[in-house]
Amino acid sequence: MSSQPTREDAPAEQADPPITEPAEVFATISNETRLAILEALWEAETRHVSFTELNRAVGMKDSAQFNYHLRQLLGRFVHKSDDGYKLTYAGKHVLRTLISGRFTDQINIDPFSIPGACVGCGEPLVASYADEVLAVRCSACERLHSGYPFPPAAVQGRTHEEMLDSYNRWVRHLYSLAADGVCPECGSQMKSKLVDGQQCLPELQIAVGHECVQCQSHVTAAIGMNLLYQPDVVSFYRDHDIDLENVPYWELPWCVGDEHTTVIADDPWRARVAITLGDEELRVTVDDDISVVAVERTKQYTRK
Repeated sequence: MSSQPTREDAPAEQADPPITEPAEVFATISNETRLAILEALWEAETRHVSFTELNRAVGMKDSAQFNYHLRQLLGRFVHKSDDGYKLTYAGKHVLRTLISGRFTDQINIDPFSIPGACVGCGEPLVASYADEVLAVRCSACERLHSGYPFPPAAVQGRTHEEMLDSYNRWVRHLYSLAADGVCPECGSQMKSKLVDGQQCLPELQIAVGHECVQCQSHVTAAIGMNLLYQPDVVSFYRDHDIDLENVPYWELPWCVGDEHTTVIADDPWRARVAITLGDEELRVTVDDDISVVAVERTKQYTRK
């Protein structure tokens, strides 16, 4: 009579109950064998992996122990079908986070000179990287032009110029998602509104606050950061032969502070951002929920 595999030896068939507590999530992946399983599935990319092939890739001789660890990952991090095993979205996200170096790498880059001038005093700008935040400041008055988390993997192996270009696009993308109501962290709903700048960013009279309804992730910035992809603003720059997407946002005075912003009302909030190019000025008025309610383009005349 042939022996039947025990439940411990049989390939995992179903997931444990969904994990809901953050502590349980971290406990689940804080194991060398389980991380090896996730890495093996990551290496397989889009291909399903059989139980035997996965066990062989991990290199664990005790199949019962291997099956136990695999079962802990099912449902949340690993999906099982008739074709084998694959990473779920959460499983891929965990691996991407580890690969990005957010939990392992510590990188610091001393201040270095970059193109552009301070929007306040006109002195040269410098950039630096510490505590996973890339900061752009004035070399003289130290005014902060930008400061946002940036993964270590985005810094490694890049020249200063490449790093700054990636950072510019990274932050623009995140703010664009937030302005469109999508949380850049979890993909859930992001609510946006004008807020009193003094309560969150002392250097601003008025600001835009974005907050996720799910993970409570939040970002706050000058109103101009939410106008970088506004059609009228993009067209205004194009008419002046400037591709706005290729201009680092920290070189745009109306993005860095609120000197070009006028508060029209505060109950509810309403504000106007003035953008000047050559002899023209574009005035964009936004409502409390950041909706553009008026756009005015005028010629600027200088008295002789």
